Amino acid sequence: MLIDNETKGELIVAESDSLLPLNNSNFANGAIQTKNRYVTAMAVLKPRNLNRVISKCVEEASIAGEEFLYSWKQGGSIIEGLTIGAALSIVRNFGNCFVDVDVEERSNAYIFTAYFCDLETGFNLSRSFRQNKASPKTKYGKDIYEGERGTDIIFQIGQSKAIRNVVLNAVPRWLATKVMEEAKNNAMATINNMGEVKARQLIMRKIENLKVELVRVENIYGKSKSWDKVKLVQLSSALKSLENGYEDEETLFPPIKNGSAPMEILTPNEKEALLKVSEPSDEEDTNSSTPNTGTLRAKTLRINQEILNAVDGDFKQGAEILEKMFNRKFKMNASFASQLSPDEIDTIDGVFTQKINTLNEKVA
Repeated sequence: MLIDNETKGELIVAESDSLLPLNNSNFANGAIQTKNRYVTAMAVLKPRNLNRVISKCVEEASIAGEEFLYSWKQGGSIIEGLTIGAALSIVRNFGNCFVDVDVEERSNAYIFTAYFCDLETGFNLSRSFRQNKASPKTKYGKDIYEGERGTDIIFQIGQSKAIRNVVLNAVPRWLATKVMEEAKNNAMATINNMGEVKARQLIMRKIENLKVELVRVENIYGKSKSWDKVKLVQLSSALKSLENGYEDEETLFPPIKNGSAPMEILTPNEKEALLKVSEPSDEEDTNSSTPNTGTLRAKTLRINQEILNAVDGDFKQGAEILEKMFNRKFKMNASFASQLSPDEIDTIDGVFTQKINTLNEKVA
């Protein structure tokens, strides 16, 4: 169908998917609606100005801050993204485009197919998203979203994710990147203004209010005392996405296997480096009183964990303390014991905390 000024708003049905001007109609002053979801480029009343688009998108991001951000763990990395609010902001300021959604209901899921059409350029894109009907569970196995209201929330979450996905895949990547950078700058400025200590306290309070186990959060982001500004921004946005219902606790903070936190904050490469330190050389006398390989490995890992526990997983603090103790530089990673000589290991074995207290007394 088309709407034309000369027909005084009358709708003219066009059965064909392709439309041609009728009676020399001025399409710059009207709009076209086709029988399918795909349109070709058309004249518009107000052509897109990219500089203005950038300015308006960045302006909104600078105000919204963490409201535009969310993050989650994928593999061994923390991935950051833009929320549905950020996606809608981009569409609104991009102009001369529209987003629509179809839904197909299946027995255990909704299939949302979102469509993005740029009326000005004729660019069309569709993306499908599968939303499980089942509610995510609490740590006690209870549904987070219950009853009819819960069913509605699950439906809306799926629809929002479908819209977000198609928009962020349709608009220029550089524009989405600019929006994310500006939102992160705002969130970082907020933390700078209040200070890391207060920001950390607010995060801890939000974790408590959302009834998320702290040990599961620390399993992803490290000990709370080691959260720097970057991690505070990531964690704040993750909690915001949980609070708004965009993501669930199982995705953001997966349960820890065996129900307990891992004792070692080590990557596979770091653990391998630790074990290499304790492996005996070919020249060692097997009949000597030297402890066997298993004992050496256990000692090395134990010493390393003693260091990490003393500094609450803060690698920077651990490196600084070791530097003061042994008057040399240490790398800021989890495998501190691999950087120590056997004599140095013996020096701090079982007394690392006392050594720290002695250093602090000397400074005082």
